[in-house]
Amino acid sequence: MSIGISDGSYGAFPTSSYLPFIIRPGLSFLKISFEGVYLQSNDHENGKEHLLCLLGNRTLPISKPFIDDWNDHYLEYSLLQDDQILLVLRYPQSFNLTSRAVRGEMRSLNKEGSLAYFDNVHISSQLNVYSMYQFSSGLKSRSCDLHPYEQDMTVYGSKSFKSSFDFCHSLRGVSRRPFDILQNHKDRHDASSKLGPFQLGKESDSSWSNGNYRLVFQDLICDEEINSNNLQSARVSAVLRAFPASMDALTEQARTGLSGMTLSVEGRWDSSTKKLCMMGCVGVVDSESEVCNSLISLNFPNVFSIEQRSLMKGSISSISNETNMFFLPLFFDAQWSPMDLKSLMSLKDIPYYNYSKVDLAAAMKKKNQPSKSSSLSKKPFFKLNGYPNKLDIHTAAIRHESSNNNNTKVYMEMEVLSHGASYSYHHEETTEILNISLQLTLYDANFDEIADPYYPCFLEGVYDPLAGNMYLIGCRKVSHGLDCLVEVKVQYPSELSKDPSVVITITSQRSQQDKLHFKPFTLKTLLNPN
Repeated sequence: MSIGISDGSYGAFPTSSYLPFIIRPGLSFLKISFEGVYLQSNDHENGKEHLLCLLGNRTLPISKPFIDDWNDHYLEYSLLQDDQILLVLRYPQSFNLTSRAVRGEMRSLNKEGSLAYFDNVHISSQLNVYSMYQFSSGLKSRSCDLHPYEQDMTVYGSKSFKSSFDFCHSLRGVSRRPFDILQNHKDRHDASSKLGPFQLGKESDSSWSNGNYRLVFQDLICDEEINSNNLQSARVSAVLRAFPASMDALTEQARTGLSGMTLSVEGRWDSSTKKLCMMGCVGVVDSESEVCNSLISLNFPNVFSIEQRSLMKGSISSISNETNMFFLPLFFDAQWSPMDLKSLMSLKDIPYYNYSKVDLAAAMKKKNQPSKSSSLSKKPFFKLNGYPNKLDIHTAAIRHESSNNNNTKVYMEMEVLSHGASYSYHHEETTEILNISLQLTLYDANFDEIADPYYPCFLEGVYDPLAGNMYLIGCRKVSHGLDCLVEVKVQYPSELSKDPSVVITITSQRSQQDKLHFKPFTLKTLLNPN
């Protein structure tokens, strides 16, 4: 057995290390060798279990700090051999919704007060996808259409998967990323409702108000089925783990212990309802009726827009009348990324994009429209070859605020998510104007996403390839939804221009007295993005 504490700076935990122990800044590691007996238990309290009773041996480093002339602090070790370690592990013989917890205890057989003595260590883990999962044939059937709030989730429809295999493939893909838990602003007073069925325990609830929580899927199992009527369906099992957004998602996804912050779930998707409906049980479960009081609904919208960026939407609601119920549903979602959309474009499986801001963007274009003679004079400098394929920007830029003459170097990503053509007629001349949507994200010098209230910013509007200009409406996330009163103008250089920079101007349309108002600023690329 390997036991250790790491701050994450060393990457993966060195479980295969040949060293008996490691002690260095940011990492402590101890290996213990065990041997013992295995037996099967039919305990009436814990049910049928696999039982391991083991005796361990370790080499324990005992540190002796001292100060010398060359080092302020130096650690010297003496080694202590300890063969008085007892480990008891209990594994369930069946692996299902209510039986998946691995429980154990490690304790010292040395006398209390000796150098080798330690307090009892409690171990919590779970069986995983390498065990044979048994889906519950008698699982209570629950409908995901009982609540009117479901209409909020399905206003953009549900994606129709061609087969249960396609559904499982999509679910596995989206489960690799963390989900954002969305605060339910209908109830700002009942703290117990903020995390739905999850139980914070000793954790402070201030994390919610300071930075939200997230969810990760663990040990996802998705089995495809086809019934006698050729109805496509899939049985699904997983564990949902909640954690503060400030924590590393990969670290949380690697945790195996069951607690009040985990929800074991099981359910079914079928092609008729187009959604996944599951029952959930909090923490370590001994019976379905004990803590299986949650209904989980997952939906894949088939339309996205500037205000609907969810690749998947989910909700957790209470189906219990007990005192431990939560009153309002907990919503969570996974957002589209440009990489997702580009991948779907290549597969020709991209959802329908609903343009809703192009009229506002067109009005913005008209307001900034140059004179006819000026527009015609630019014609030789721009190529009109249909949709241009070099509008994405991945390069360094200077962010400039005119109000304080402050320049900041950033790394900028602006990626096209979708495009479509419309036609505008001016003075008997036909000009192709492209409807377009994009996502803008800024990073600092260390390529960390800037904790800036303006980003990521979702953009939608029109592109005029004759003038090389985009006129866009931007939506940015704020504490209570989206701020879509943002205007963005993008100016691309001509091929003959001596300055190859792209200039982006971002302006708030709110009054200066509005809390969401921000001062206008520009972004100017340092290199030719093409």
